[in-house]
Amino acid sequence: MQTTRRTAFGMFTQISTCSKCRGQGTIIDEPCPTCRGRGVQQKTRTIEVRIPKGIDEGAHLRLAGQGEHIGGSTTSGDLYVVVHIKPHPTFERRGEDLHRTFNISFPQATLGATLTVQTLGGTEKLKIPSGTDSRTLFKLRGSGMPKIHGLGYGDLYIQIQVKTPKKLNKRAQLLLEEFQRELENEGETYK
Repeated sequence: MQTTRRTAFGMFTQISTCSKCRGQGTIIDEPCPTCRGRGVQQKTRTIEVRIPKGIDEGAHLRLAGQGEHIGGSTTSGDLYVVVHIKPHPTFERRGEDLHRTFNISFPQATLGATLTVQTLGGTEKLKIPSGTDSRTLFKLRGSGMPKIHGLGYGDLYIQIQVKTPKKLNKRAQLLLEEFQRELENEGETYK
């Protein structure tokens, strides 16, 4: 639609979209009750989306042709899906690597132990050497997340946490007191 106005500065012409046909060039006398003459219907549908293994938080997936129609276009736009990952109760993800804490007892830390560790792929054995301190970090190579743009897997890092018992029976207390005296006799001091 074109309108022309005369002003003190000269003639001005303004071109705008026709309000009756909305720029389509035709007017529908009896519009469809569902779309009201717009030519598109709003529908809700379920789409299956394949999520690649190893995908990270905030990744975008583009689904070509699954979006809305734009204006009077006969083709659909694209649909973008943003991926959000729920936190895992055991593992913390850092890129392709996983981290977790594993609690062991004081005797296990002192004497050494072989632990059965749950991984994403099942269980693995982890040998803890004698004299392991709290916060010691061990790595299980290839037990992390799948690498999204390559072959292989990240690693699983296990931080050892030595748990101190809150209650001891009389015998256990006597044994620990004896153990402490032995350490002092051998010159072991802790500061």
